[in-house]
Amino acid sequence: MTWLWKYLFNYRLHALIKKEFAEIRHDRKMMISLVFPPVVQLMLLGFALSAAVSNVRLGVVDDSRTPEAVS
Repeated sequence: MTWLWKYLFNYRLHALIKKEFAEIRHDRKMMISLVFPPVVQLMLLGFALSAAVSNVRLGVVDDSRTPEAVS
């Protein structure tokens, strides 16, 4: 029974994906709206973000008032 379930699920999923890509390909506005914004976001965030951390003031607050916290 599980092989039948997997076969039907894969067949239906494949058909759905094929249908959606065909609809996107036929509608130029949809293609632009699905491709352009993620590309722009990747470019902007790629230039804006950096992994370097500099000039960060850091403080630790310990409100437990135990002898271990003092030392």
